[in-house]
Amino acid sequence: MKAAARGPSGSARLAKGVVKAEAPATPPLPDPSEPERRAIALAKGKHEGRTVRVRSGMVNEDSGPLMTNPHTDGNGWQIRLRNALGTRSKEFLDWCINQIINVFPTKDGASVEDLDAVLAVLDGAEPKNEIEAMLVLQMAITHALAMRSARLMVGSKEIPQQDSNGLALHRLTRTFTTQIDALAKLRRGGEQKVTVEHVHVYPGGQAIVGNVTHTPGGGGILENSGQPHAAKDPRTLALAAGPTVLCQDPPRQAVPVTNRPRQEALPDARRGARIRGTEG
Repeated sequence: MKAAARGPSGSARLAKGVVKAEAPATPPLPDPSEPERRAIALAKGKHEGRTVRVRSGMVNEDSGPLMTNPHTDGNGWQIRLRNALGTRSKEFLDWCINQIINVFPTKDGASVEDLDAVLAVLDGAEPKNEIEAMLVLQMAITHALAMRSARLMVGSKEIPQQDSNGLALHRLTRTFTTQIDALAKLRRGGEQKVTVEHVHVYPGGQAIVGNVTHTPGGGGILENSGQPHAAKDPRTLALAAGPTVLCQDPPRQAVPVTNRPRQEALPDARRGARIRGTEG
């Protein structure tokens, strides 16, 4: 097949025997349905209400990566960057930025997309101090490494590679959940808050937390099915807020005692005694 030749005017013309293949026509896309239009309108409202996350403004130059303000308000941009890391320290900001750049290197320098994504995570988490910022930074990097291990595991063809990448993915995901728990514990000051909504005490001294009903004639079977009429049970005791106090045992029926001065001794058992059967 001969290549197309160009005429004097510079336009391409087809040589003899060459058939021009026409590209298949792409069918037009359908318009969104009415439910999709409503969902799009709802998503637009939520999107407009979200906070615009801070960006690094970094560019890769021959001398290395350089961070510059992405708009005219350079002072406001610097304040937003420090606020995203929960600090007023410029040194702490530069320290964290350099750590992120070293984790996500590229052949052309630092990865601007990865840096801006980590800054978005930090800005959204709103760390209160440097400790929380370092923990959130570790969470973002742990997530990125977990996704990398998942990609490597999918592309592994040998069983040892699959096992190695799967083990790394398992450890990273467990570490991520541990970091979430650590951040939650750090923010609540290490205290655990337990809220008891309802307490019902039934005969027998059994205290059950929650909406509990007693099944009539069920032999004491308790069901925690969340019925709102559980408090109407006449056997339910309402407990007022306050310290728990102990009460005396309820009075019981006394056992009758004989008027003999002393208990007579039982006769000795006879050897070879037999028990007669019942006579018919």
